[in-house]
Amino acid sequence: VPASSSEHLPSPRPISVALIVIGDELLKGMTPDSNIISAARALRANNVALARVSIISDDSQEIVEEIQRVTKEVDVVITSGGVGPTHDDVTIKS
Repeated sequence: VPASSSEHLPSPRPISVALIVIGDELLKGMTPDSNIISAARALRANNVALARVSIISDDSQEIVEEIQRVTKEVDVVITSGGVGPTHDDVTIKS
């Protein structure tokens, strides 16, 4: 019986993910983060590697630069935060 062709293929590399958490309130210690642990657990439960976590300020240029930087390192970029109704929430605009 001939071996199936899939037996000779290398195992697919796991998808790598970067999580960018955005918010001045996090960096100032005003708000505790709960998104990192939730995302890490959810990704791990689905056999997805969380390769990097960044916490950055509500600065449009910093958001753009961080997304561009991590896009070169991972397969998927997830952002969290910075989408509220206040003037400093600029993630969507960025």
